[in-house]
Amino acid sequence: MGVIFLAIVVMILFIPIAVGLMIFFIAPDWFQANRNAVIIGVGIADFLMFAAIAVLFLAV
Repeated sequence: MGVIFLAIVVMILFIPIAVGLMIFFIAPDWFQANRNAVIIGVGIADFLMFAAIAVLFLAV
């Protein structure tokens, strides 16, 4: 059970990184112009998802 939960957590935490890579491939010019904002946004989204998962893990 714990291993499955850990695998799900890892997959969920990679979602913001996948979105950032998708933006990089779809709109490379826009990505280069707004690179810092994208990196900060992905970092914030990843941190918030990790915090939510930690809260859920501690609540269970």
